[in-house]
Amino acid sequence: MANKFIYFKRAFLSEMLKISKSLTSLTVIIAPVFITFISFMIFYNYPHLLTKNESNPWIAILLNSIQFWAILLYTMLITLITFLINNFDHQADGWQHLNALPIPRTYIYMAKLTSSLLLVTVSILFYYGLFYLEALLLWMIYPDIPFANYNTHIMIAIIIAKFYVSSLIIFAIQFVISLHYKNFIVPIGVGVLGATAVIALFQWKYLGYFPYAFPLIITRDITQYDLSFDKFQIWFSIGFGSLILISYGIWNKVKNIY
Repeated sequence: MANKFIYFKRAFLSEMLKISKSLTSLTVIIAPVFITFISFMIFYNYPHLLTKNESNPWIAILLNSIQFWAILLYTMLITLITFLINNFDHQADGWQHLNALPIPRTYIYMAKLTSSLLLVTVSILFYYGLFYLEALLLWMIYPDIPFANYNTHIMIAIIIAKFYVSSLIIFAIQFVISLHYKNFIVPIGVGVLGATAVIALFQWKYLGYFPYAFPLIITRDITQYDLSFDKFQIWFSIGFGSLILISYGIWNKVKNIY
């Protein structure tokens, strides 16, 4: 057991070192900042949107920013994170170097998977923090916005958690594709195609069964105050996403793909 932990630790620290020398960590920060900035500017210029009809300002801000993120940037963020982490070793004989290390291939795969998922998680948590920063700034500028009249903090945390979990299927697909294909065209192309399809099929009645639309579908729970995790998008994302990752890990070990 101790040797297994050491193997994983070495492989994981190696991935973290590569991430620190690349643009991956910057991508994790830029996307939430951009989304929050756009949302802030909208409500800064149109504060009446947060005060009309006794609407809940917390819900209005969350709905505006997270739906914008789900439609335009979140899929591309996952695509870039998984691509940048795996592409580093696709270049300059990186896999030959990794395979020469005294670390079983399974732990290399697990380290890449863990580091990629960690970055996606950090991005979500960063967005969560920026959401409250945006609300605080708007409240300081426009004290008449009735933030204090509503206590929806638990709901906000749950919605963001559901949003994150529902995206695990996208993460699994993009991670496996970027690990399997050495060129950038396939993983980036699939990510762009998935994001574009969500926009093109926005009114499609079966959109809820399209994996790349799962985070967007979950955002609809905001207006319904639905906190249940008993959703097709969530369970399918967890189950099928895990199946994809485990199956590819086993296949990679057997077929010696890298």
